[in-house]
Amino acid sequence: GLEAVSIAAIGKHCNNSAAMVELARRSVLLNLLATPLAPRLAPSARLTLPTASGEVGMAGCVSYPDWLLGTWDVSNTLQRFVMPLGSALVDPLTQLSAMDDLRRDETLRYLLRWTRDGTGACVQDRAFNGAQEAAAFLGDLGSVAASVFATPPDAPHGRLRIDFEPDGGGAGGGR
Repeated sequence: GLEAVSIAAIGKHCNNSAAMVELARRSVLLNLLATPLAPRLAPSARLTLPTASGEVGMAGCVSYPDWLLGTWDVSNTLQRFVMPLGSALVDPLTQLSAMDDLRRDETLRYLLRWTRDGTGACVQDRAFNGAQEAAAFLGDLGSVAASVFATPPDAPHGRLRIDFEPDGGGAGGGR
């Protein structure tokens, strides 16, 4: 399956982002329909029970369509902020931050990369993508010193660690 944030990122590459998001959604649905049902129902493909950390789902990375392979130059402009389950579930700092981002109307630019894993599946380079997005969102407030993605036994979906430097003097990229 395709993560929601990645579907949104796909739409940022097109002037008509709603059309691009719909295209990505259809691509995912077509890939699901094109695969036989039996492997998806096999015991190894079933959802796992929650781990000690509370995570649920199949272990490993999410795979993406091959057309995402490569490095993408992303332009990200916040156009709206919605709270579908109501403001009671969104903390005030997040609400204020989102409203401030809307007011500033700035476009963030960064790179995102998809590669092949050991099985040949198209996967996102989570360490690279995390560092790029974090650096773009930090702007002049700091920089990314390091970013590491790993899939330890206690985190079947992986764990991303991003280290920050407050002075704006590290690696990363961004704007």
